[in-house]
Amino acid sequence: MSKIEDIKRALHIEEPLKFKYKDPETRLIICIKKNITLESGEVVELDLGHFGLIAAHSTGIAFNAWSNEFENCLKWFPEYPNIKFNEKYTAEIFNDWRNFSFRKLILQINSDKEFENIKNKLIRDEIPFRMCGESAFGSAEVGIVIFPMTQEDTPKYLKFLKVFK
Repeated sequence: MSKIEDIKRALHIEEPLKFKYKDPETRLIICIKKNITLESGEVVELDLGHFGLIAAHSTGIAFNAWSNEFENCLKWFPEYPNIKFNEKYTAEIFNDWRNFSFRKLILQINSDKEFENIKNKLIRDEIPFRMCGESAFGSAEVGIVIFPMTQEDTPKYLKFLKVFK
């Protein structure tokens, strides 16, 4: 077997390589808190190192939640609706993102109130998402991992958030 065939098999790439959906620029959206409220009530600004960890963990959370290989990894935050797939958000869309796009958009959330507001709107709109916690901050919720979507399908309330800087 050739190296190219080995790589394709390792990455779960099937022939022919083509997009099933209209926009090959589907993006996984990750919303990260800039300021984190600790259990003590103290508010700390997110440092660059933990920002990188949260972004990386969020991508892993997406794989665990929506990849066909991880069907049983959905019980982490039972207080949130367990929306996995529906007519608009399908396994095929996730797999197309994973295999062809793999783009990520990281947005900044400035306050706990804004964070809660985004979660409530995602629940209302039945958009699949998962939470990211960070043990360095007492397992505080620090990120929201939102199912991959096109820019066209991204809700306005996410478009108003700034890219994390």
